[in-house]
Amino acid sequence: MKLNGTDWDDAILHALGATMVSEIRDENDAITGYEVEPDIDVSSYQERALSMAKADRIDILNGACAAAILGGFQSSALGSSYSYPSAIKDQINLMGSVTDSLLPDLPNGWTTPFWCADKDGIWAFRSHDGVQIQQAGADGKAHVIDCQKKLAQLTDAVNASASLDAVAAIIWA
Repeated sequence: MKLNGTDWDDAILHALGATMVSEIRDENDAITGYEVEPDIDVSSYQERALSMAKADRIDILNGACAAAILGGFQSSALGSSYSYPSAIKDQINLMGSVTDSLLPDLPNGWTTPFWCADKDGIWAFRSHDGVQIQQAGADGKAHVIDCQKKLAQLTDAVNASASLDAVAAIIWA
């Protein structure tokens, strides 16, 4: 039996109960595979390897999704595009500000300061009225939903993959 040397190493062979007998080399003396004993059926290992690769890739995608969600979002709530932070504390603060804007009997001219950056990257607490902070909150929620939809699509693609190469090709970009 010949196994591709790029896919297998001694640890994997040992786990399969096999031992490398000799290396198989090409005309340039590069290792292209191994002769192993006993002759083993690797199909069940390949299925396990694919299953493990899928689980690992989904974990990576989950982490990338979380990073994207926490990495901030854009909102035009103030009339032009501003960057808003979206770390957990920021999301809680935004929810509190949106909730506050919905309370009855707010004074005329009510505003709340919220941290955001202008197009030049200058961060400041900028006043938002009720409509503006609610729009920023809605834009933040839309950002989270977009990230979750992307994660679901990529996860479906991973689960539908039939090879290790196909799984490896699925990335968060």
